[in-house]
Formats: sequence, structure tokens, C-alpha cells
Amino acid sequence: MQKGGRPTLSLDETLDEGKVSDFVKWFVKNDPFANVISSRSPNIIFEAGYAPFVPLGYNPSIDKKFDNLMDWFFAKLVQDIKNLRGASKTDFKDFLDKLCDAGGKTLITSGEIAYKYDLNFKKFIYEVEIQKIPAGKERELFKQNLMDDDILGAELRILGWLYHEWFGDWYKNPEKEDSNFCGSCGFSQQETIVKEEKKGIVGQFLELFKLSFNWSGRFSRRQFITYTVGIYSIVVSLILLIVLMGLRMQLGSTEEVVALALTAILQISNSIAVIRRLHDLDISGWYYLLIHIWIVLGVLIVFYVCYIYLLVKKGKEIGETRWG
Repeated sequence: MQKGGRPTLSLDETLDEGKVSDFVKWFVKNDPFANVISSRSPNIIFEAGYAPFVPLGYNPSIDKKFDNLMDWFFAKLVQDIKNLRGASKTDFKDFLDKLCDAGGKTLITSGEIAYKYDLNFKKFIYEVEIQKIPAGKERELFKQNLMDDDILGAELRILGWLYHEWFGDWYKNPEKEDSNFCGSCGFSQQETIVKEEKKGIVGQFLELFKLSFNWSGRFSRRQFITYTVGIYSIVVSLILLIVLMGLRMQLGSTEEVVALALTAILQISNSIAVIRRLHDLDISGWYYLLIHIWIVLGVLIVFYVCYIYLLVKKGKEIGETRWG
């Protein structure tokens, strides 16, 4: 069965190894956070002879030699899910907490090395980026932790969803709120913030401006504030420019038309940014139309209250919304 686009797995169904396997395979194929296990990097590392680190749960390598990472991962997840069948909510969460802590350590280790050698995670080509790290201990450490982080992150994603299915609550690690993984770059939210700060406010805005023409993702509260400050600074400047040109030239001049066109583009960008921010709160982008109804009705105060709400409201955790 499927629920909200994702399959369900009841406690009774965990007795059927085929259904458990299908459940895991669906996530690996369709979920962007679990799908990382099928990416080239961890599979290349595994096939080179590196053994996955198993901090808890079943270790398939003890019973059998595997030729590829996918078979190893499926064997581990199927057995871990079967073993968790009788776990209480507290025990299940304790398992996820330990998994999350282990993943956090692998992420920090690989992230520090990646940052030290300025690896490009936006266009990550493993064979190219690995050469930036000098041969030796650091390169070996990066390989091991990169693979382990992908494995632990994928398992945490799948088991986290199962925890929600069985107990009705979303899994959260309150002591590690800043350790959520960023699905677009591979770094934690905290590391992403550090990298953004090093770009400067202009660099951050330009990155967000590019994203504002794609409404399928999310804008965090921090990103939305940065974007809003930048976009309205530009819009106000263009409006002032149009006014000044209107005082000096005839309406319809080439410069004025260009300025009006740029303003229109920025307004479209802003609209999509608001939609992405709504996604961060797990709210459909269609509600943006409801916000603008108040402008049509002339009740601007309600529009401004809604906008302020988007600026101050904390978003959902990664993985808790329909948009990641």
C-alpha cells in the first residue's frame, strides 16, 4: 500500500521479507534522501574494497561477501526492520538517535576534509574531486566517511519514515537540531550556514536568486530573509530609477521599458520565493494566491501580516514536508 506517494509497511507485513524489501527499494529508487545510496560515489568506494562502518544493527558482511553496495544495504535494512518489529517507541527512537549521532560524526569528518580542500559538491564528480585530496590518511578517511555517511543517512531516512508510520510522530533528535542533512550539497545545515557566511551577503543573494526561478524546492527562514532584503533593495532602486526617468523622459523610452521589464522579472522571482518558503512550512504554494486576494480587496494589513509570518516562522525539519 501507499500513503501520500510513499509505501506503507505495517508491523504484520514485516514478517514478509518480500514486502520489507519492496519497501526499502521504493525509497532507494524514489526518495531523494535515500536515493543517495545508489549514487556513484559510495558504490565506487564499496567496490574498491572499503567495508561499511556499522555502529549498530545487523552487519551483512559478517554472514556473506557482497559484490555491490545495493545488495549489502538491502540485506541490512531488511534485517534491521525485522529486528525493530517488537521495539517500543522509546527503543526505536533510541536506535535512531544512535544512528543519527554516528551519521553526524561521519558527516563532520568528511565535511571538514571537503572544506579544507575546497571540493565542489554542487557538481561533484568523484574521480575529479578525490584527486584534490593528497594521497594518504586524509584521502582514505574521506572515502570511508563519505560512504558511511551516505549509508547511515539513507537508513536514517527510511527508518525515520517507518517510525512515523508506526508511532504517528516524526523523528527528531532535539540535541542535534543543527545536524540535519542538506539534500542539495551533502553538508549539515550548520556547515551550510558557515559556507554561506563566507560567500558574503551578495554571493548568498545571487545563489538564492537562481533558486527563486524553481518553485519545487524550499527556502529556509534564514534564506528567505536574505532573499527578501536583497530583492526589495533592487526593486526599490528600480522604482526610483523609473520615477527619475519618468521626470526626465517621455513615457515609453527604451530605458524605462527595460527597467519595467526587470521589475516584472523580479516580482516573478519574488512570487516563487514565497512559494518555496510556504513549502518550507509544508504549505502548498497555491496558498500564495490567497495571500494576494487581500491586495485585490485592498486590505494590505492582512497581506503584510502574512508576509511577516513567513519571515519569522521556523520551518519544518528536513524530511518532514512534501518538498524534502
